[in-house]
Amino acid sequence: MAEDESLYDVLNDLIEALHLQAKEMERIVVRLEQQTGPLHPASQISVFASELSDLRSRIMKLRKNL
Repeated sequence: MAEDESLYDVLNDLIEALHLQAKEMERIVVRLEQQTGPLHPASQISVFASELSDLRSRIMKLRKNL
């Protein structure tokens, strides 16, 4: 059981780090687009960040069911 909780903690930390990186990338893209105009194809970073949030909530639900 302790191993499972450790795994959930590691996964949560990984998702948090990826989420922070996605948000930072999103800020960089916005600043870049202010200088150059819209990037094509459109940035999918916000979709990725949303998927990470969904993953985090799924992991938290699984952890509660331990």
